[in-house]
Amino acid sequence: MQTSESVSTSTPRPGSSASTTTNTSEPRQNISRKRKVRPEMESIIKRNEELIALERKKIEILENDANVEDDDDLLFFKSLLPHIKSLPVIKNCVFGQKYRNLS
Repeated sequence: MQTSESVSTSTPRPGSSASTTTNTSEPRQNISRKRKVRPEMESIIKRNEELIALERKKIEILENDANVEDDDDLLFFKSLLPHIKSLPVIKNCVFGQKYRNLS
């Protein structure tokens, strides 16, 4: 007669280390288990993703602004700006009128 003890040792349970070492004819199943993410971690992850997206937008805007700065005429007028701002209001208006009459 066999006892339940002898039965349990002769037939190992699935998933136990004994079944994976003795049963080599079956392919081993790779079961991946994902951890559950806590709600506060989800909010942190979401906020970080939003910050990364915002930084990418900033980089794109800065790259576009750098392309605009390459215009020689714009750079020339920007170089005049500190001098024009230091003029009194009347002379500033006269300068603006003379500039408009150039074209």
